[in-house]
Amino acid sequence: MTNQPQTDPSEPPKAVLVSAMRNEAAFLLEWVAYHRVIGFSRIVVCANPSSDGTDALLAALDAAGAITYLPTEPGPDQSPLEAANAAFEATVGYEDGCWYGWLDADEFMNIHSGSGRVADLPFFCTSDQVTGFAGIGQERPALAPGHGLTHRDFLGGNGRPLLAGDERTEAWLAGKPLGHSNLAAKGEAGAALAQINHCAVRTPEHYRLKQARGRGYVKAGSSGRVRYDERYFSRFDQNEVEDHTILRWEAEVTSEISGLMQVPSVARAQGEANRLIAAELAGLYPEAARKVAPTVAAPPLDAPPVAKDEAGLRIAYLLSALAPSRQFTILDIGANPVNPPRYRRLLEAGGCHVVGFEPQEAAFQALQTDAGPNESYINAAVGKPGKGFLHLYPFSGLVSLFPLSLPSLQFLGRYRRKHRMPPTVEVDLRGIDDIVEITRIDMLKLDVQGAELDILTSGRRKLADAIIVIPELRYYRLYQNEPLMGEVDSELRRQGFVLHKFLPQTRVHLKNSQTARLNTQFVSTQLVDGDAVYIRDMEDITRWSDDQLRFLALAAATVFNSHDLALRCMDHLVARGVLPAECPADYLAHLPAKLLRPVAAVAEIPPALPL
Repeated sequence: MTNQPQTDPSEPPKAVLVSAMRNEAAFLLEWVAYHRVIGFSRIVVCANPSSDGTDALLAALDAAGAITYLPTEPGPDQSPLEAANAAFEATVGYEDGCWYGWLDADEFMNIHSGSGRVADLPFFCTSDQVTGFAGIGQERPALAPGHGLTHRDFLGGNGRPLLAGDERTEAWLAGKPLGHSNLAAKGEAGAALAQINHCAVRTPEHYRLKQARGRGYVKAGSSGRVRYDERYFSRFDQNEVEDHTILRWEAEVTSEISGLMQVPSVARAQGEANRLIAAELAGLYPEAARKVAPTVAAPPLDAPPVAKDEAGLRIAYLLSALAPSRQFTILDIGANPVNPPRYRRLLEAGGCHVVGFEPQEAAFQALQTDAGPNESYINAAVGKPGKGFLHLYPFSGLVSLFPLSLPSLQFLGRYRRKHRMPPTVEVDLRGIDDIVEITRIDMLKLDVQGAELDILTSGRRKLADAIIVIPELRYYRLYQNEPLMGEVDSELRRQGFVLHKFLPQTRVHLKNSQTARLNTQFVSTQLVDGDAVYIRDMEDITRWSDDQLRFLALAAATVFNSHDLALRCMDHLVARGVLPAECPADYLAHLPAKLLRPVAAVAEIPPALPL
């Protein structure tokens, strides 16, 4: 677990992660394990004295070679962060050829480019592109009102007057320091390459611990506004949008945590930290001790560590209980790995075989590089048979056989100059029914930016035995002449599918005169697009084979979280004598507790009607 110096100049630069901590033992192992997995070559943690065992845990991790631990003690005129920065510069310092990032213990770097590792960040090549990471940014003078200018116009050098008397303008002209803002300009903000997942509040119980700990920017004894109040919790307790992208690392991070917990000193320190945290929570308010379980339980030193993985256990149970006669086959058209697919966990467990089509060469190569034994990828475009032109927009997730509708983008506030005239490449389009590599389809997933209808009509014969289709539906047109939801829905119904559920949908804020005063996270109402799940009509269940019911149960439980549908399929299999009668009830043991009623309340519920 030691870090070796970089000796090969052809290797990518080392990336060093720095943090300042106090009382972070509850989630420290997860934070360290995750950032080691994604490729940080060194992790340096500065910490002032803690009350929850963080110091001992950091010391154990340092002794194991997982991190570098720098104990700090803020002086009378220092904040904890100032003391941490001084300790880092004095003890470790900066090395030529390295990149440095500073994250808090509740922040996780979530990289989308390449394979998702630090070395895949293209903006590590030039520091002036790293906003807020390398400490280099653009300072923009304030512009005089009334001229209709924007900062983008100023950067273009149009020579219009600046705002006279503005402190920042005068400082800039005089060459004086300008100070800094933690807000990026709208044109510079984005998460296409990477984002920081900021777990600002975690749970109400752990937020109470955060309140008790205090702020790292504030000097001891300082008076000032209370930052961590109820308003802060309400503001940052955001649950409106699901983002599963970071879960691609779940298995590797769990394995890394298990490896660290095999070090006896780490296991002992984590166990003591869990005890201290539970005691502190119980002191804050007694009910917390019942609500919050320790994050990582220390196993006996002679026993292998066990990490509970509800989703993994559920998949393993279903594969064993359902015992399909063959593999579940998924056809993924538009397999570009911008985000991990919804079937990822099932694929990793060996529960399905994926045949993917991706016309973009770079995306296809990324798929090929990471492909496992149950994945087959083809570099081809699917659609209405014939010739077509692929519009190569800078963001690969926008690449389409259809050109973007610029009036639509302007209305939605998404227009950019780069959307005007992208390069195009001619491609041969193949219909599903004509592709010999496609021999069976149980589930079809479509992410093709407007070509959904053409693909569905090109595969009516081979889709006749499919039981699930997950298309991306468009509600507000983004591309010229693309079919919208109504047309795609009608075609699927003609083929015998019914709409089962909507998955998370994309909505945008419609800009207006009062936009600056609105919290657009809550006032974004224009529906644009989103995935939906269609299933084969189940009203005549006699038409369904046993394996089709098995596969629908498997996908409902593991791909799109429809546990009632999974149980309905199991009930049908029990009625056919294919599954033991206790199987549906046994499945409940693998569901999160929040999905179940208390046992005492179940007796009051009328029995379900027979199937």
